[in-house]
Amino acid sequence: METAITSGAHRLRTRIGVLALASIAALALAELALRVVARATGRGRGLTEHAEFGWAYLPNIEKSGEWWSASVPARTNSRGWRDAETPLERAPGVRRIVVLGDSFTFGMTVDYGERFTEILERDVPALDVVNLGLNAAGTDQELRILEVEGLRYRPDVVVLVAFLGNDLEDISYDRKNFFSKPWYRLEGEGLELVPPRQDWLVHARCASYVVEAVLRPFDGRSLATTVAPPWKGRETAPLFAALVGRIAERARESGAQCLAALVYAKTSATAGVPEPEVRARAAARATGVALLDTFDVFAEPTRRGVELYSADGHWNPAGHAVFARALEAEIARRGWLP
Repeated sequence: METAITSGAHRLRTRIGVLALASIAALALAELALRVVARATGRGRGLTEHAEFGWAYLPNIEKSGEWWSASVPARTNSRGWRDAETPLERAPGVRRIVVLGDSFTFGMTVDYGERFTEILERDVPALDVVNLGLNAAGTDQELRILEVEGLRYRPDVVVLVAFLGNDLEDISYDRKNFFSKPWYRLEGEGLELVPPRQDWLVHARCASYVVEAVLRPFDGRSLATTVAPPWKGRETAPLFAALVGRIAERARESGAQCLAALVYAKTSATAGVPEPEVRARAAARATGVALLDTFDVFAEPTRRGVELYSADGHWNPAGHAVFARALEAEIARRGWLP
């Protein structure tokens, strides 16, 4: 009897071992297959975790797909930004603008060369425009991008492109699409940074295409995006104002001017400005930071049927051109152009 039990246990362990090896082999083959397909279709990994920003783009990659461009593959430079290779030192006689923002600044759904940053650079001689747009970023992350990266370019002007449609939400999150992100406590009038935390699930997502495929369908859901405990159920407009003010303060400390450009959702032009955008706009105005309010710039042509947005709500090439003209006019009016 004892021999039979021992033999049965041995067979069970053997089966478990075979199943485990078969599972590992299947996962390895799936990982390899997903990597081969991604490379062949220009859809290799683009994002990785970042100790300061939460997430960032990989350097020197080429990507295709609607989130990155329209018809021409998008590329990142050696510092991981979707922009031309730009030395930190400025050339003599050239003025430099550093632009912070989210997917509108990054230029989702449009090709390189069609974004407002390239248009502005082409239209104004002796002007260097550095695009530090990061998809899905909030104003808290944009502050960190300025402090860690943007000021290294020694800008004359810092432009914050604030999308009022979701900025009040984004700054409340401590996690977005599974990625941990920096966020701030507001203590009186002061800001206290809480950096991104280490997370094994994010490590796994950034290392494995299989884990990425499993997690991606959950992006945007409550499981993947969570609010920092101090901001649950609390108004974030004061925090937004403090972040805009801190960005302007950091710019001034480095000898740069600062302009906050307020951007609205397409529906605001036709259905009225929703209450979150009203609160964010009021908070930005209360800071005393120089503002460019683009509501009328986009609302008037949109009501006339001029299409300035792509199907997903981001600017199309015409929208980028409209914003570039408005931005150039505002900066020129303030005497900040070469």
